[in-house]
Amino acid sequence: MTDPLNHIKFAGRTTSARPVAARQRTRLAGTLALPKVGAARLPAPACPEHHRRACPECYRRACPEHHRRAGAGSGSAPSSPFVSWVLGQAGLDAATYRAEPLERRLPACLRALRVHSEAQARTLIEEQPGLVPAAVSALLIGVTDFFRDAPVFEALRSEILPELASRRRPLRVWSASCSNGAELYSMAILLAEAGLIEGSHLLGSDCRTDAVEAAQAALYTTHELRNIAPSNRERYFDNLNGRWSPVQQLRRCVNWKVADLGRHFEAGPWDVILWRNMAIYLMPEVAASVWQCLVSVLAPSGVLVTGQAERPPARLPLTCVKRCVYRLSDNGAARLPAPG
Repeated sequence: MTDPLNHIKFAGRTTSARPVAARQRTRLAGTLALPKVGAARLPAPACPEHHRRACPECYRRACPEHHRRAGAGSGSAPSSPFVSWVLGQAGLDAATYRAEPLERRLPACLRALRVHSEAQARTLIEEQPGLVPAAVSALLIGVTDFFRDAPVFEALRSEILPELASRRRPLRVWSASCSNGAELYSMAILLAEAGLIEGSHLLGSDCRTDAVEAAQAALYTTHELRNIAPSNRERYFDNLNGRWSPVQQLRRCVNWKVADLGRHFEAGPWDVILWRNMAIYLMPEVAASVWQCLVSVLAPSGVLVTGQAERPPARLPLTCVKRCVYRLSDNGAARLPAPG
């Protein structure tokens, strides 16, 4: 039998993982107790940011790929003056974000601007302010996909949405940090399949202007629709010169806006709120505040959908009903603790 630790596929090629694991243990020595090589063969949750290798420490915020040591970045804002400055140019507060993810993305930001240093990047943006959205998007990368994490959407389709619809309709769905809109259109397709789309209100918001513009344009490649069955692709998308655009039945129920969750929340009540794979990038106290505000605008028995590596604070009145799906407990909104 092939040892899974010996051969892992990266971009279509097979490579050895043992030297990498050895370097990771060396780098993390004295900071956290990583499992021995033999123990790592046990099933472990895949790191949602680097799912090409198992990351048994991911759920403890110590994934060696994006948390180089236990607690790294969890208590400090970005130290790069350029990162803080460019986020400020977009109206964002750098102090709300953990240092590690932003500074890890800094080289990608410089490449996007085609410069070699932070000083050059700032000079370029000062001369061409229109480059701010591109710089911010490179720093705050939004990974999304249609029906990303299929079991979660299957639970929504088969159990959550029918139960919500039995209580009230039309339904209200908010995708916070919506990126290019693929997630919200996935929800629209589920509602259409269930006969619930008419009259429903779907909102997508994101702090990145260019992300919202991409969601509004709603033009997707065939590759981006790879998780959608061909029959549904033909039913719910129009082919416009090689790009796929959602049909009007979906588009007329969807709205988009630029908004920063650190400063603005959409008035509820919402039957479904999707906030996925963002809390891990925020300072702990900021993430806790966002979780509480999201719960406060849920409708009675409404659900909050999270990322795989995220868990809302235990003090909130939520019940986990499926993996990554949390329902507001009865009278939960009335029992919310005071923000702190």
